[in-house]
Amino acid sequence: MMTDLPLRFQKDLLPYHVAPKMAAMWWEEIHQHYGQPKRAYHNLDHLAALFHWADSYETLLNDPETVHWAIWYHDIIYQARRQDNEEQSAILAEKRLVEIGLPAKKIADVVGYIRATAQHLSVEATGDLAFFLDFDLAILGASPEVYANYAAAVREEYQHVPGFLYRRGRKKVLRYFLEAPRLYRTDVLYGLLEEKAKENLRQELDRL
Repeated sequence: MMTDLPLRFQKDLLPYHVAPKMAAMWWEEIHQHYGQPKRAYHNLDHLAALFHWADSYETLLNDPETVHWAIWYHDIIYQARRQDNEEQSAILAEKRLVEIGLPAKKIADVVGYIRATAQHLSVEATGDLAFFLDFDLAILGASPEVYANYAAAVREEYQHVPGFLYRRGRKKVLRYFLEAPRLYRTDVLYGLLEEKAKENLRQELDRL
């Protein structure tokens, strides 16, 4: 599994024979966005975690490349005060992938995957999109310790929100997940993570 993000980005660019200067510029853009100090969770570690899942289940993906590009750009625009992060990320992804030279069909799929993260459980998803959405929610089924760190990081990203308002909003999110018939679309991630995720969500809700 490749955890070196700059090297992975170079590898994903290889089929498109882009100029080194452009490759460096695109990587720097990704690094600057995900590396922002205010990003306690939606950061480079989040990218690495999603690539870990994508690598682990690559043999089950129909088009790993499309999933990879969706991972790179799905949270490139992220500000806790905004309501349109996914849409803005999709717009930037489309612009960059056109410049890189991906086929139009792949670009459309990547953009659709990114937009789907705005709704997550409300989106009809099968195949690679289902895997991509499951990878994005995999943190919910982490160990209690890792989940606690995730919850604290999310709170840090919303530090501008007063405590009572944050707790109210967070409870709404947690109940949304807990009331879902299932969190994970793919059978393999459902079997692996569903029960642990629901328990983590219940425990966080109880703490709030």
